[in-house]
Amino acid sequence: MKRFSPLLIALLFLSYPAFAQNDAVAQARDAMAQGDYARAVRILSSTNATDRSADAYLYLGISYAHIREWAQAEQTLKEGTSRFPRDARFHNELAGVYLANNDLNKARESLQQALIVDADDKYAADLLATVDMSTGDVKSALKAWNRDGRPVIGDVLNNGHAEFENWTIHKASAFQTGETLTWAKWRTTEIRLQNAWIFASAGIQIEPTTAPDKYTAVIRTVQKTNGRSQFVTAFIEAAFFKSPSLRIWNINNSAFSAKAGYRFANNRHRGEAGFMVPLPLPGLVFMEATGFFRSERWDISRPAIENGIDHRFLFKASGGRLELKHIPYYRIELGAGYEYRNRYASGSQPGLALDNRNTGKLLFQASFLPFDGRYRGRIHGETFIAREAWLSDIRYSGGTVEWNSRYAFDKQAKNTLEVTVKAGTSRGEVPVDDYFVLGLRPPTFPQYSDTFLRGHSSISQTGHFGSAPMGTSFTLMNTTFDRRIRRLPFFNVLEAPYVDLKWLIFVDAGRTFDRAHVFNEGKILVDTGGGFRLETPTRLFNVTYGRSLRDGTGTLSAYVGRKW
Repeated sequence: MKRFSPLLIALLFLSYPAFAQNDAVAQARDAMAQGDYARAVRILSSTNATDRSADAYLYLGISYAHIREWAQAEQTLKEGTSRFPRDARFHNELAGVYLANNDLNKARESLQQALIVDADDKYAADLLATVDMSTGDVKSALKAWNRDGRPVIGDVLNNGHAEFENWTIHKASAFQTGETLTWAKWRTTEIRLQNAWIFASAGIQIEPTTAPDKYTAVIRTVQKTNGRSQFVTAFIEAAFFKSPSLRIWNINNSAFSAKAGYRFANNRHRGEAGFMVPLPLPGLVFMEATGFFRSERWDISRPAIENGIDHRFLFKASGGRLELKHIPYYRIELGAGYEYRNRYASGSQPGLALDNRNTGKLLFQASFLPFDGRYRGRIHGETFIAREAWLSDIRYSGGTVEWNSRYAFDKQAKNTLEVTVKAGTSRGEVPVDDYFVLGLRPPTFPQYSDTFLRGHSSISQTGHFGSAPMGTSFTLMNTTFDRRIRRLPFFNVLEAPYVDLKWLIFVDAGRTFDRAHVFNEGKILVDTGGGFRLETPTRLFNVTYGRSLRDGTGTLSAYVGRKW
């Protein structure tokens, strides 16, 4: 009769719980495979009471979740994470529990913890990207996928079709088949399409394919349409601003768009007509050409130094402007152009070039976006140079530089704070039509007022230009806090998918300088007030009341702005 040694007997005795536990886990897995999760709970509950393993805790938590005992599932899986902190499976299953209860924030936290434990956890990365996509956080989703070179683009479709609805979509795309889709490529494509002028909305979606790790990129676009809404817009502009405009988008699907506008306000007549078209180059180069004329009566008696000279004068001009813009990367925007003005002016005020000399100037601009999250920051600069070589009878130059910042206090951007610090200067004999003006101006297509003190209007009560502070140099700071009241779905009526209704409060401070000593300078001007804002994905329409703390005067204005 064979005898067992005492050592072998001891080893068998010590290993018996492990054998028993493994057997219990196997039984529980069999029950789970048969859909009998209640039986799996009974088996694993008794096992965990005496002997504990990672698999036992994990399968117990999963079984609790399947019988919808959410609290027990969460408690069991959390206990598993504390006992087995290097096992990422607990965090992944916890995320599943939270997703079943629609708690996306906790699900994201659990998946992020899983990736901390195991940076190569493909399941956690995939699920985290899916959660982020469902909440619209594309940037975070792609960051999770890009950890291991995904998602790889298979096909590129437009609104679900292999054929693109317009040639600009292919040229605007920053990604190709076989490439890994990154946030930079995604965002660059969206920005280019938004600047093509022919789309009311543009975005990208990705869909899984049967091939491993490959996805289909679907570029979603809604083209602007020509119809009655254009005349509604023109009527509103005529009624409120005496400045109707008309635009015809994407003529014969060529991406060629035309525009025309006329301001018929007393003492301030202006007409404009032109076209906009992207050029068929890789990444698109956007071209805008405008012809214009203006006839305006000015009265600068309010901001000018009192010198006994009549501050009223007549200014007329006609000419054209050609601009090119390119977006090589979503953080960078470059522009260049040329403008010619055939000028006529009559008045007795010296220092403002009130004569018939014409101007021709080169234009340059550049923007850089170093921060693009809940805090966004942008550096933007513009410059102009007028010389005889470019058909100018006057030699002068100037430019502006600004720092724009926007902080969203919450992820949905319901509450935001915007701060802009801007300065400009000029050299040479600066004509009056190129002086810096720190006052609100009525909307005039395509001009936007973005150098302003919102308690000052550039228009006097008699309808003359020249009422706001002016100078050959300036410094300015605009601070705005706004809160969204409601998002109104527009379904692309008036070419906007939605409009956010917001209230806002602001504080502006500015200072002007004048080398020609025509205007008062050096005083720090502070304006404060509030109002309402209608905001689309690309444009702002504001109605504000501002009060000048130095002058004690108030200004009620409506003006248009661009989102950056």
